[in-house]
Amino acid sequence: MGRISSTNLTNKDIKKLQNNNKAYIKCVGNPKELYLRIYPSGMKTFCIRYKNKMIKLHEFRENIYSIKEARADAIKILRKLLIDENYNLSINRVNYNFSILYKQYIKIVQNKCRNERYIKQIMQRINKYLLPKLGDKNIADIKHSELLDILTSIYNPANKNKSRIDIIHRLISYLKSIFDLAIADNYIQNNPANNLKEHFITLKEFNKINSRDGRRPAIINNEDIKNFIKCLKENNKIDLNIKYAIFLQILTANRPFNTVSAKWSYIDFKNKLWTIPASEMKNKNEHTIALNTYMIKILSELKSISKNNIYVFPSKYKNKHISTNTISKAIRETLNYKYYGKVVPYGFRSTFKTICSLNITTLNSMGISEKVIEEVMDHSTKGIAMHYERSRSSIKEKMILMQWYGDYINNIEKLL
Repeated sequence: MGRISSTNLTNKDIKKLQNNNKAYIKCVGNPKELYLRIYPSGMKTFCIRYKNKMIKLHEFRENIYSIKEARADAIKILRKLLIDENYNLSINRVNYNFSILYKQYIKIVQNKCRNERYIKQIMQRINKYLLPKLGDKNIADIKHSELLDILTSIYNPANKNKSRIDIIHRLISYLKSIFDLAIADNYIQNNPANNLKEHFITLKEFNKINSRDGRRPAIINNEDIKNFIKCLKENNKIDLNIKYAIFLQILTANRPFNTVSAKWSYIDFKNKLWTIPASEMKNKNEHTIALNTYMIKILSELKSISKNNIYVFPSKYKNKHISTNTISKAIRETLNYKYYGKVVPYGFRSTFKTICSLNITTLNSMGISEKVIEEVMDHSTKGIAMHYERSRSSIKEKMILMQWYGDYINNIEKLL
């Protein structure tokens, strides 16, 4: 009778359990030591609560690993624990290898974020810098000093352009989240990644000490803009589609990914609008671009020669669009390195912002405020203002601003 619990959940009961802002556990029962941990991401994992310790089993997956399998495993493990209390250590050492918790962490990130490019960057960094030395190690065996040695070996302060200080701070954030998963299961008590940031200078401090401008390169004066556009138009090595992608990047003040990943379904020629869904935007808000006459001309030309019904800038690979590296490479290499280190695709956002700021008096007289400029750039409202703001700039205001900006650029150097 000692093993019988008053709680006796079913698969249907587990499916109904809601996730909260914090992870919590729920008794499953039969045996009474069988519990379920529900994570904020919605993931549900079976575990055994034995003498104030949690022994992790597997994730709940109906028809794959459900209550029937969890109860069978729990009974087997409890029987072995009655004979040998250290049996749980061998189980935990498998379930709490760094590589296993890393995969669990990636699942959580994927549930929170749909930006595949962002997730891919996280995986690439962890695969390159952390997994080779930590992958096969048990979480409980990894010490603060070991993590510090790994990060210190990455740091390259002698090269101010490749110090990797930004990557180090990102890696520390990933490490803290991965170890927190083991803490949540009561497998370890302390996070060895805590206080790692104190051993490294901040990126802002590093840039100040090295007199380094941490901002992305950008051309902001009219002469440089004129020379760049002229050089781009005259270069016959660059594919026409790539030229158009760069022109749109100049005109729209987009984040580069939103330009290269544009779909024809986002373009409304009739109403002169380009609407990007929230799932593809950094701030997770739907973003509407008012198309000026130059953007319409470029997009119309692209549409007339396009053989792809999905992407505005299709890749040679099936069902893919070109990457941001494609337009970066065009700027860097096919322009004979004339603009190497001076221009990057993201920098055209700075070009737009600077030109608007220098002409703010003119724009104000046209009814265009700083708020309209920020919304064109998809800069989010922060702080308490975000909770009270219920209206955003009108399409008409954006249309006036974008037509003015297109005219400004075209007067410097004819785009088409």
